[in-house]
Amino acid sequence: VPWDQIVKAADDRAFDLVVMGRRGRSGVARFLVGSVTERVIRHAACSVLAVPPDAAIERTTHVLCPVDFSEGSSHAMQLAAGLAGPRGEVTLLHVVEIDSSYTGGFTDGSSRVDKLAIHLLENAAEELRAKFDVAVTTRIELGHPAHHILKALETTAAFDLVVVGSHGRTGIRRLFLGSVAEKVVRHANCSVYVARVRAPGPALEQVEELPHTD
Repeated sequence: VPWDQIVKAADDRAFDLVVMGRRGRSGVARFLVGSVTERVIRHAACSVLAVPPDAAIERTTHVLCPVDFSEGSSHAMQLAAGLAGPRGEVTLLHVVEIDSSYTGGFTDGSSRVDKLAIHLLENAAEELRAKFDVAVTTRIELGHPAHHILKALETTAAFDLVVVGSHGRTGIRRLFLGSVAEKVVRHANCSVYVARVRAPGPALEQVEELPHTD
């Protein structure tokens, strides 16, 4: 089975990254659910880069990096800055999640804005600028993460790569299905780098395929 053999090969610690093609479905720019690429992203021990057919192959210049302040997110920020380089730009995007019943928005001095998140995001940006000598901008939105990430890609044509962290393959040993990362991979109009920190220790045993949801 192709995806299973690729995942087994990726367990070899000599590999840092799996690069795979991504295709749309019925003219809609989204992941083909149940495809080989999707299964590899869910189960591979290392990072995976999903590349759509019409993706630019020139040097990366403007990277969108969603941030949730997890360990995986921290790894993704470092990777994004390294890929952008001195001539590129990284945009760190944090979305303050809200209850579905809330219909308001940001206002000056609004108490609903997570001030701690703003502080953490600015500190992360400063660290990246100092370490990588790269231009870093920050954005904070109010709402649902996947929606704002995809909206940013649609409204800013300059983005040529998304780097999103994964919480790794622990417990049920898979990328958390239905997560923000998976939704972005399915619908993004550019390449998506799912950054995973390889777990310490020996290679993991064969993973168990779980039911799909859309």
